Amino acid sequence: MKIYIFIVTLTILLLTAACGPGMSKLTKPSLVGQTYTLTFDSNTGTGAIPESRTLKVGEKTTLPIASTLSKTGAGLTHWSESSDGSDTNLTVGSSFTMPARNVTLYAKWTDDVYVVSFDGGNKTSGTLPDIMLVNDGDTATIPGVGSLEKVVDNESLSFVGWNTSDDKSGTFYSASDTITISGASVHLYASWKDITFVSPLGDDSTGKGTKSKPYKSIEKAITESLDYSEIRIANGTYNTTSTLNLKNAMDIKGSYDSNTWVQNLDGFQTEILSSQSVGILCDTKIKPFVVEGLKLVVDPSSSVNGIELEECPNATIRNNYIKVIYTSNGTTRGIVINATLNTSNATIESNIVYSEAGRYTYGIFISYLRDGSTLEINNNVIHAVKINSMNGAPTSIYINAGSGTKTLNVRNNTMVFGRHNPDTSSALGESDGSNASTLNVYFDNNIVFGATAVDGTYPTAGIYQGNNSTWNLVSLKNNNFFQLNSMLVSLKNSQDYTTIVDLENGVGAAATDNISVDMIAGGYFQDPNNMDYSLSATAPTSISEGGLKGDDLGWGFSKDILGQTRTGSLGTGWSMGAHEKD
Repeated sequence: MKIYIFIVTLTILLLTAACGPGMSKLTKPSLVGQTYTLTFDSNTGTGAIPESRTLKVGEKTTLPIASTLSKTGAGLTHWSESSDGSDTNLTVGSSFTMPARNVTLYAKWTDDVYVVSFDGGNKTSGTLPDIMLVNDGDTATIPGVGSLEKVVDNESLSFVGWNTSDDKSGTFYSASDTITISGASVHLYASWKDITFVSPLGDDSTGKGTKSKPYKSIEKAITESLDYSEIRIANGTYNTTSTLNLKNAMDIKGSYDSNTWVQNLDGFQTEILSSQSVGILCDTKIKPFVVEGLKLVVDPSSSVNGIELEECPNATIRNNYIKVIYTSNGTTRGIVINATLNTSNATIESNIVYSEAGRYTYGIFISYLRDGSTLEINNNVIHAVKINSMNGAPTSIYINAGSGTKTLNVRNNTMVFGRHNPDTSSALGESDGSNASTLNVYFDNNIVFGATAVDGTYPTAGIYQGNNSTWNLVSLKNNNFFQLNSMLVSLKNSQDYTTIVDLENGVGAAATDNISVDMIAGGYFQDPNNMDYSLSATAPTSISEGGLKGDDLGWGFSKDILGQTRTGSLGTGWSMGAHEKD
């Protein structure tokens, strides 16, 4: 018995020595999985208090920005374990590690200082920009995307900026914009260009607009998509029952394979057939959009516009075939830009525009550009023709400039236009003008000709300037004018340059290296009867290169706009007429 008591006593002493003073390790509860409560106190602020959180010991959490809380004249900038802020101050939105106890954090309000904070907008990966503390009345510069990324359906979405609303309905800020703080904090959500898919094999009832379950109609895709979205349309034919009215910053792109959803812009394989007076409309939007890879055929029973931009700045229309037809006493306009209120910068490039009408026929129609606007019209085939003998002058590019000073760049286009009595048809033309304006014109490397029409030999001009506006012909180089009565007509200055020599001597240094030769008669086009105005193998280098290397403009190319290989010196690049970029 004594031996047994001795052994028990010895065991207790050894265990006590090993554990040290205090509670024995055998009896101390484990902290693994233990939870505590983190609560928040508005500390004289008003509004909804953030909900309490139950966290495990060592678990990290992001402290709330608490945009629902407010206090007059102060911003919620920190959280503290003391109501007077004397304890450690933790910036809102920072990380907090839960200790082995319950914690209450008090809002710390800083007079005249507010927070600009950021939300990833359902980001997939990456780190948010740091929160900014900004004095009331000061400005802050909006950051870019940084490392943020969002992937949906194996597609990496484009970051388009920040919005005050998570559904893109609030105020939008692009990267590098500035925001002025005025008596309140601002919380910004990352905006991503969501993608909606459309296919002839889709379904508007059961489809979800995804790759695997696309919609069947373009109208459905537009209805279901938000601003700052992209609509991808698979190859096939679509009969639209209404005008396609694009939302803010909405891109619409065609020529996608419905199996791989890879885009191939050769051949215009997405065809949209419309019987509306306007095929695609952008009406009073403030952010840029893109129309690409479509064959748009609009054939209504009234006057028609193919793509119409009403107060929509910074649009890009590229790589499309746009055909508009009206066979009665009406007006056809392939692309319309009308901007009476806003500056309208736009890029129209690498399109085939075919406009056919019974009366007024325009390829690209530009009206009332505001002061400071710049238009880029490059690398297009623009064909404006007539089908009967009614009044009106077919014009490839028509402009009514509006007031102020604008810039118009017209380069590397192939422009064909019919002839008509009594007015002068032209490649670039203006009405007599109702608005005093100054237009800076760069007209370079274009192939221009007046095609024979049913009306016979009525007047044609390369450029036709009206009475009221002032045109600065900054550059008028390397153009091929032919089958024209005049190279340049200026009603304002009563000038009529009927030959290349007249043009270049009259305009001066701005007009050089232009030529005049009948390219149809010479067989220098592939198939003009079928709108193939790409240069044939018989076109001499002096015609096809036009005297100016393509790489001088930053363009080096070997194919025409239809994808056919051009002949000649590919080392120097081509410069004249529409081409396909390599």
